[in-house]
Amino acid sequence: MRLITFEHRGKPQLGIERGGQIAPLPGITDVTGFFTAREGARAEAIRVAQAAFPSQGTVPYHAAKVLLPVLEPRKVICVGLNYRDHAAEVGMEIPKAPALFPKYASTLIPHGAPIQMPRESTKVDYEAELVIVIGKRASKVSVEDAWSVVGGLTIGNDVSVRDFQGLTGQWMAGKIWDRTTPVGPVVCTRDEFANPEDLEIWLEIGGERLQHSRTSQFIFDIGQMIEYITRIATLDPGDLIFTGTTAGVGFTRKPPRYLQDGETVRVHVEGIGVLENKVARPAGGAQPDLLPKPRAERTPA
Repeated sequence: MRLITFEHRGKPQLGIERGGQIAPLPGITDVTGFFTAREGARAEAIRVAQAAFPSQGTVPYHAAKVLLPVLEPRKVICVGLNYRDHAAEVGMEIPKAPALFPKYASTLIPHGAPIQMPRESTKVDYEAELVIVIGKRASKVSVEDAWSVVGGLTIGNDVSVRDFQGLTGQWMAGKIWDRTTPVGPVVCTRDEFANPEDLEIWLEIGGERLQHSRTSQFIFDIGQMIEYITRIATLDPGDLIFTGTTAGVGFTRKPPRYLQDGETVRVHVEGIGVLENKVARPAGGAQPDLLPKPRAERTPA
């Protein structure tokens, strides 16, 4: 199924998207509610929604206000350096284990919403990613059982503020800016894919393709990522895992190619669709170099 969270009669509503139409799933607001609903209630909601196709009680996709697939994820975990070509282009060794860092719910924006460029930065970069949506509570899950806890797959753009990311050895300062990280528009369950381990992924800006690869080029595959993460932390339904980006990011290009005000960024993942967002900088333009100054060393009395 292709699950989409959208605004319906002024409230969040989960629906099934098919052929450009959306049929509401009664009583379910987002994919977390879908994954945690009682089996009988979920089956009845699916029956009602599917009966609405092709047009009875459906909403045209192009007219819908798309919301985040998960309205309030408890955890957003990102895996860095997970394509060999990307590790090579940034001059870093292949990691011995998945390189993890967090994002927060405040960073996330849905399909169609503007990417809010920080005025403090002139080096805002794009990163096309496949995103895993967890479907059931998961702790210490083996590689072999990993897909049993996956609710579905969606698309992300791990927008990175490079001048802050590179200030220290920790990446987090470049990754958690408010309203910078698109995710969506739909969550596709596993049955939508012939082979969910090998999906084409690309990113375009203004029709120029800047990233292009396949998820079969992961250093750590989906099972390995889930096994490693759930060894460390319990995952809950609706938690998101950004799985890393491929080569072609802006800061490695010569000259560097960063996001600009007014551009439209499109990220495609095979079998899911396109995540599209426009770039917007606050009025007044960029104002870089607004960094705190270290306190002066004090001379002992």
